[in-house]
Amino acid sequence: MKSEFVTAKQALELKEVGFNGQCFGYYNMDPQLKSPPFNMFPPFDHDWCLPAPLKSQVFKYFRDKYGIYNTIDRIIAHTHQVIFIIGGFGGDYSSYEEAEDAYINILIKIAKDAKDNISQN
Repeated sequence: MKSEFVTAKQALELKEVGFNGQCFGYYNMDPQLKSPPFNMFPPFDHDWCLPAPLKSQVFKYFRDKYGIYNTIDRIIAHTHQVIFIIGGFGGDYSSYEEAEDAYINILIKIAKDAKDNISQN
């Protein structure tokens, strides 16, 4: 089940670009995924508590906020190598899950660039 959540680094970057949805997990000072106690269900308002969204929540966030729909297509090359194409970005990933992580990193970069463009204007 842990593979369904974003990494601690991704969670921090998502918080920086404005993600603050309800999550089933969180990271605290150590980068280990935790389950919140029921009396502290998100959104989290503690500095030491970092929401850990599911990957599906991240894709929904980017659909709703930026109108970006995720597509990860699998292509089998003649060499029997599996290549995943992510939207307009291509890459050689060994698994669908690895491609998902790469796509989340691309989405975070898009959000950071949009945030930087807004702050410069």
